[in-house]
Amino acid sequence: MLFSAPLLNLYGKEFVEQGVWPLWILISAQLINLMCGPLGNVLNMSGMESQMLRINIIQTIITATGLLVFVPLYGLMGGASVLAAGILFVNGAALYIAAKRIQLQWWNRRYLKWIAPAVVSCATGFGLLALESRPGPIGLVACLIILYVVFHGVFLLQGLHDDDRELLIYLRDKITGKTA
Repeated sequence: MLFSAPLLNLYGKEFVEQGVWPLWILISAQLINLMCGPLGNVLNMSGMESQMLRINIIQTIITATGLLVFVPLYGLMGGASVLAAGILFVNGAALYIAAKRIQLQWWNRRYLKWIAPAVVSCATGFGLLALESRPGPIGLVACLIILYVVFHGVFLLQGLHDDDRELLIYLRDKITGKTA
């Protein structure tokens, strides 16, 4: 979100003027989508394909109808809002089904360890923008790489969870051919 204006500026000033808010709406919806993880796949693998199909059909109808109604009225903002609403509907319905049908809890206290890396990454992003308010394509790629390194660096400095360590050991053993 911090780099929306510089990114859209690559295509011209009118893209910045018209596209920043719709892009923010879509990025926010995608953040929620990422926070829910592969929930649809989990439900499909848990025998709830029919429920997921029903959710996806409803989402398609809502999105198609919404686009037909709101894009002519509100343009990019209408389109972005409708697409975001579709994403929120699918994830909300999937979370509800997961909680009710398979008692899946989609939260763990260890996710709190993402707060410090996120805050440091945001501060780094603001600092990068202060250094160069209009980075070009190479600068944007460099900023993205820097933000990934900062986020994961701070995350790793906090230490890995036991589950993460076990997974890494398992992957190492698979790659090196070790067997337990």
